[in-house]
Amino acid sequence: MLSTLYKYFLLAEIPWYAVQIAHIAVIGMGILWVLVSGELSRMLDCCSIGLLKMVPYGTMFVWSVIIWVSRQESVDVIRRGVSQLAYQMLVLGMVMAAGVMFGQKALKYTLWGFSAGNSAIFLGVMAEAGPKTLVSCMMDFFASRGEADNAVSRLLEVNDLTFAMGLLCLYYLLYGKGERQRWLYLTVTAVFFLLGWKRIAMAGMVLGIIYAAVMKQLREKYRVWLSGLLGLALVVASVVYVILIRRGILQGLCRQWGIHLMGRTRLYQQIEPYYQISLFYTGLGYGHVSKIIEALSTNGNRGLHSDILCYYIELGMPVYLFWGGYTFFWVYWRLAKTCHSQVAEVYMVAALYCYMTYLTDNTANYVHIQVVQHMLPMCVLLGQRERLGRISDRTERRRGGGRYQ
Repeated sequence: MLSTLYKYFLLAEIPWYAVQIAHIAVIGMGILWVLVSGELSRMLDCCSIGLLKMVPYGTMFVWSVIIWVSRQESVDVIRRGVSQLAYQMLVLGMVMAAGVMFGQKALKYTLWGFSAGNSAIFLGVMAEAGPKTLVSCMMDFFASRGEADNAVSRLLEVNDLTFAMGLLCLYYLLYGKGERQRWLYLTVTAVFFLLGWKRIAMAGMVLGIIYAAVMKQLREKYRVWLSGLLGLALVVASVVYVILIRRGILQGLCRQWGIHLMGRTRLYQQIEPYYQISLFYTGLGYGHVSKIIEALSTNGNRGLHSDILCYYIELGMPVYLFWGGYTFFWVYWRLAKTCHSQVAEVYMVAALYCYMTYLTDNTANYVHIQVVQHMLPMCVLLGQRERLGRISDRTERRRGGGRYQ
């Protein structure tokens, strides 16, 4: 919640590092909880997934160091790349600590924290604009299916939270049947998701729903094979997507179909001189693109609005292919082999949703959606362990009672 309020307008006066300190505090609390409780099972489960997630960041760091040294990059560029990677690791560590302390309930607490922050933002907008103006602007916004641009819609378009709420809504829609308050969670997440109205996230939700529906019709061994092929297809699609942008084909198709790219065409043109399409293209190093866009842009953009393109430019073709193959193929396969199939399936649904947002946005660096993406498979695994533990305890009590009698 602190990061939510700080990022927008309600706590703008607090120091910029307050959020990082809060994340470090959560990690410290998790370590302290393990030392005091002596409970290692949750920690092992969280680490089994958390370490899988850390590998891409570690690879990006090592590869970026090689690039920075070979290119003799400036301290400013190196500092930006290191700080962004360090923050990604900090967020992942915070998610692991939350899982260790709260188990499956960490997901619910996260949902309520995000909801509290989103509610505070909504109330702040209402106080600023007035209830009548708020309702009028929202009605115009929804009637135009997100096309209307007014002062209220701009304030309520909290991108990071909207993407995160969409992913939470998708999870409770597909996998929340055992939750006592499932419909409450669905309603809350759906309302906040619609307030932000991100069309690319809606496409991600459709893709996730289709994937889950297909998986339900297949036997487990076919699920693994089909999901693996889908993951590899996403890697190929990522390269094709970059080529289409580079050659201007995507932009032309969007103009032909009446799709407004919201200034992305200019950004894609500005970045063209800095990369090439080649198997031997080695990249600029992590975090470099945001520095270039910041220097080139005239309207305050600090992101390329396409993580798929951004990662290619920063990582180069070899590491880009590794990132895609690891993220969309290897992690799923590993979870399917070492955990319950549902853990792997939830991971893939989240990956598909996020992949769609990577096409046109900077969600790979957004805190809230990354928290949810990291947390979902972790909490599903922890929930399964907790249910097995309760079943085992009941069985033992029955057996003990039988022997006593």
